[in-house]
Amino acid sequence: MSANPSLGSEIVGPIVIKRYRNSAEKYLKNPSEAKQLLSKALSKAGHIHKGSFVETWGQSQTLVRMLQAYIQGNYKRVPWQSLVMGMVAIVYFVTPLDVIPDFIVGLGLLEDAALLSWVVQSLYSDITKFQAWETEQKSLPVE
Repeated sequence: MSANPSLGSEIVGPIVIKRYRNSAEKYLKNPSEAKQLLSKALSKAGHIHKGSFVETWGQSQTLVRMLQAYIQGNYKRVPWQSLVMGMVAIVYFVTPLDVIPDFIVGLGLLEDAALLSWVVQSLYSDITKFQAWETEQKSLPVE
């Protein structure tokens, strides 16, 4: 099963954004808590089967790196709304009791994957710009 964004994601996505927005903004304003949340997300991602996330796995990892770079103060060229939307997806992914709880085998993580896929698609332009910035940073001489 793949996590294709669907009409369901386009309807549920804005509801999830609204529900988790305040939490996401609090994380973005508190770097130490945001780092812990992103660490939790990476840990959870490392322990799940990638089948549900196969189509968005790389872009989801880039989203996490973009959020980390913003929180560390290294990358600020991303709109606040995009940061909030990305952090909402991370908060939602880490939350075990969301719309469909993660312990419901076959559905819980599939629904997380669908939301992540929708967010990644929505933030495609920002993620692509960040990837270009990352590439540029790698080519700079080390001081």
